[in-house]
Amino acid sequence: MRAVSSIKSRTTLSVQSIGLMRWLSAGFGKLPSALASRAPAERRSRCVRFLGLLGVGALLGGLWLAAPAQQKSHKLTSVSIRKMADSIHAVIAADRQAYAELVADRLLTELNSAVPVTEQWRQQHGLPVHAQMLRWASQSIQRRGAEFSYVLRSLWPINPNHGPQTQVEQDGLEAVARNPEQPFYIEEELGGRSYFTAVYADRATLRSCVDCHNHHPRSPRQDFKLGDVMGGIVVRVPLEF
Repeated sequence: MRAVSSIKSRTTLSVQSIGLMRWLSAGFGKLPSALASRAPAERRSRCVRFLGLLGVGALLGGLWLAAPAQQKSHKLTSVSIRKMADSIHAVIAADRQAYAELVADRLLTELNSAVPVTEQWRQQHGLPVHAQMLRWASQSIQRRGAEFSYVLRSLWPINPNHGPQTQVEQDGLEAVARNPEQPFYIEEELGGRSYFTAVYADRATLRSCVDCHNHHPRSPRQDFKLGDVMGGIVVRVPLEF
């Protein structure tokens, strides 16, 4: 119905514009002879009316042409925000998987390295665990002035600071825990600024992740299995720049 209404509106504007321009054209052809026989004041009044009507005709034509372009622009903007969030998450997930498989897990399972992968990586001269690597990258991006942000949250965090911090995060984590294949999308306002927020399921894809959480003394859940949802990656893209 909206599309039909838009077409009718543009058609009406088009007919009105064409009729107006034809009338103006006919009037313009008669204008010189008519003006010659009239007093100066009346000639000025006629010119003012003519120019005013010409401006109205141009405005109507411009509105008719601009209407579909404005609708298309709004549609593209709505689509691109979600695509941007999905693309950011794809890069995050790929980088995290690469670090886990090519570095951390190889040190633990293949290379028999003396370099530990641990939460206390600074003190023990080791490497950070996967979640710490993600958080470090997120903070580094923020220091570089990026407008978007991302963070790892969980309903069962080892560190309570990494649990949901807003109602949107709580709702999003619960949603992806129930249905990991479907990201959670919503708009929210934080600090007086509007954001497009997306939450993506964070699964246990590596045995080292499962073992770490199941054997950690501060872990509130210790029955994770490979493939389980352990948390979610929250991506925020500002709607106002």
